Order: sequence, then C-alpha cells, then structure tokens
Amino acid sequence: MELGHKKNSTYLTLGIAIVWVILILFRLFLSNALGWFDILMMGLAIYYFCKFYYLKTHPYLKLTESHFVKYCILKTTRIPIASLKGFHSN
Repeated sequence: MELGHKKNSTYLTLGIAIVWVILILFRLFLSNALGWFDILMMGLAIYYFCKFYYLKTHPYLKLTESHFVKYCILKTTRIPIASLKGFHSN
C-alpha cells in the first residue's frame, strides 16, 4: 500500500514550473538577451520540474509486511509495525 502526496500540491508544483517557463519565453521574446534574472528564472523552473518529478515517482509512505517506510529526500525512516501502539485520526 502506498500513500502519495496530495495531487493538488503536486500539480500546483507543475503549474508553477510551467508559469516560470512561460515567463522566461515571454522575456526572451521581448528582449532577445539573457540576463541574470532570466537565468535565475530558468533555475527555478528546473527546480520545480524536478520537484514535480520527485513527488510523482516517490511515495511519501509505504506499508510493507513488517514496517512503515517514510521516504524523504535526505533520510528514509523505517518504523516497525510491532512498535506501533495505535492510530489517531483527525
């Protein structure tokens, strides 16, 4: 069983990336030169596309037979099911 991120936040990230690309193309069409701000916008667009790809390909939580696995970019945490005392819902 896998629990992914909310689709709204994942697609919001894709929307931000597309908006950055449109802004870059619009600025290039008007000025025909790349400035430092345009390079910064390209970097942000690449960052948001990479973040969208990561969120789509890596689940947030995964349930195996022996434990929960919480994925993170820097650290993956494994929680044994036997150590869980209960579940709370909001």
